[in-house]
Amino acid sequence: MLRIAVATLLLITFAAPPTFAKGAAHAKPSSFELKGAYSSIDALVDEFLLGVEAKDWKRIDALRVTEQEYRRIIIPGSAGKGKPLRQFDDKTSRYYWQLLDTKSRYSLTDLLGRWGGQTLKRTSVAFRKGLKEYAGYVAHEKLSITATDPSGAEVEVVTGSIVEIHGRFKFVSFMGG
Repeated sequence: MLRIAVATLLLITFAAPPTFAKGAAHAKPSSFELKGAYSSIDALVDEFLLGVEAKDWKRIDALRVTEQEYRRIIIPGSAGKGKPLRQFDDKTSRYYWQLLDTKSRYSLTDLLGRWGGQTLKRTSVAFRKGLKEYAGYVAHEKLSITATDPSGAEVEVVTGSIVEIHGRFKFVSFMGG
């Protein structure tokens, strides 16, 4: 069920025809910036795992794009590489954010229920769906973290996607596990 919801969200977000707001400013991808983003995927993932160990919802959620970043960077930048940025009216972009935010929060709740409180040490990261270049960013899709638990056993934590803008990284969502 969650897979169908995620697929629907991605289809709506990245395949729906844009609606254009009259007089909307046309930002350039070169001006896109993520506040509080990390300089590497490894640093972002390590902070994520520390948040999971502490069962600290706020700490983990701070690693994700904000509503403003999603609506002003992710949605417009979701056009294909080299294509014009997409623009959605306020109501539509708010709807997409609310859909993503709700599903991401449910996924984070599940993730903390399964892994919260455990000390996990990252050994590697991979992206099950690879990388995809868009007009405004690079998406690293469906994060798979290989880690060791306190007993030394290898475990896999699967979560959402990461966005990269100008060599800086943040989660888009925690959906994917």
